[in-house]
Amino acid sequence: MKAIILARVSTTEQEDGHSLDAQINRLKDYCQRKGLIIDKEFVIVESSTRGERPEFNKMITYIKSQKEKIALVCDKVDRLQRSFKEVPILEELRRSGKLVLHFNVENQILDENASSSQIMAYQMFVMMAENYTNCISDNVRRSIEKKLNEGSICGKAPVGYINTLDKNGNKTVIIDPMRGHIIKKLFEEYATGLVSYKELADMAFNWGLRGNTSKPKPLVKNQISSILQNPFYYGYMKVKDNLYAHIYEPLITRELFRKCELYSLHFKIGRYCKQLNFSIPLLTY
Repeated sequence: MKAIILARVSTTEQEDGHSLDAQINRLKDYCQRKGLIIDKEFVIVESSTRGERPEFNKMITYIKSQKEKIALVCDKVDRLQRSFKEVPILEELRRSGKLVLHFNVENQILDENASSSQIMAYQMFVMMAENYTNCISDNVRRSIEKKLNEGSICGKAPVGYINTLDKNGNKTVIIDPMRGHIIKKLFEEYATGLVSYKELADMAFNWGLRGNTSKPKPLVKNQISSILQNPFYYGYMKVKDNLYAHIYEPLITRELFRKCELYSLHFKIGRYCKQLNFSIPLLTY
């Protein structure tokens, strides 16, 4: 019987035993022992639970294109899947006689005549793989929550700050000596109530301020708006509508941030009132 072999690894699983080379060597040995002729190899570096899994879908398309039954050989069940969402796809191919599943480590072979006990064992392996993934997710969430409660940032610092290492080699965030003062100036200008986001974007461009990306570009109005609404600059991180006090040096005062909030609200109300053809008095801080 012709066979395709599948080796999958995520970016966090490159250690010995999970590496692609180690998997492929084991699968080639397995096919030789079982008398399977390797027709194609699929090497996947992608998550088994997130996204659309394009390489997995290419493999399924290839299996469906075959006129004869073909074996799909994997090192373990969790190399093929870590959730039940692929089960209907694989089961349709298996029950129709187009696919035979081979799992090396679990010593499982499932064709269209697989017994209920074999199917149950396979589903148990999928369930354990899914539980493992869920436990990892739980651990990641707890780790992130712990860092946030301790005041540590979990990602890239906003423009005006720099992610770096302290003298002990620990990750930290400092004010960008080249751009931090420009961000502060944007807040101060907006707090006057005399300039718009568009005018601030023009000012930022003239002052040489660019985005905090690998290919810095001039800031546009929406980016200026996001900066002026980001509490990180006065000492708090906003994550999913929750505020966490951070441990880094604030760039502006809370009072300046609140004043900018007030003028932002005033401009929004002003636009709405203009549509209704009546004016409002200027809000004061």
